[in-house]
Amino acid sequence: DNLKIDYSIVETKETVLAGRRLFKNDRNISFHTDFLSVRSNIQIAYSNSAIQYIDDWEAVIAKMVENNPDYLLLDDVPAGDFESFTALQDYYGSRIPHRFFNIDETVEKISKNGYNLVYKSKYFGPVLGSFSIWPMNNFDNNHKLDYSCSLLFKIKEG
Repeated sequence: DNLKIDYSIVETKETVLAGRRLFKNDRNISFHTDFLSVRSNIQIAYSNSAIQYIDDWEAVIAKMVENNPDYLLLDDVPAGDFESFTALQDYYGSRIPHRFFNIDETVEKISKNGYNLVYKSKYFGPVLGSFSIWPMNNFDNNHKLDYSCSLLFKIKEG
C-alpha cells in the first residue's frame, strides 16, 4: 500500500487558483497554468473533452508529451470517419467553436509526436445529462457522430 500517485493538472488561471484553494492540504495534487512547471517523470498525460475547443490543439498535444509520458490518453474526442469540420456550439449563452475530427488524420498527427495508438473505444459520457448518442439531428448524415471516442497512445519504443 505504498502506492503514491501525483496529479499535475494544467488548466486555466481561474481553475488553477480554485484548485489550489480546494486541495491546499493535498500534497499529491498540483495545479499549473502551463506544461513547463509540471514534474518530469509523467507516466500518463490525460485530457478529457478538451482538444475540440482548442484552436491549436496539435501544439497542446506536443506540449503534453514534451516530458515523454509513457501514455497519452484522450477521452471524449469527437472523431469519426468523416472530413474534419468545425461547428458553433451553444454553451450557456455563448457560441463557441467545436471541432469534429477525422479519426485517421487525428491519429496520424498525434503519432508524429512519437506515440502509437494502442487502444480506441467509444466514449460513454453523459450528453445533456444522460447517457445517449450525441444529438446531431441538425447535421447532415456525412457529419453525424453517435459517440465520441477514447484514444490511448503509447510512446514508441527505441
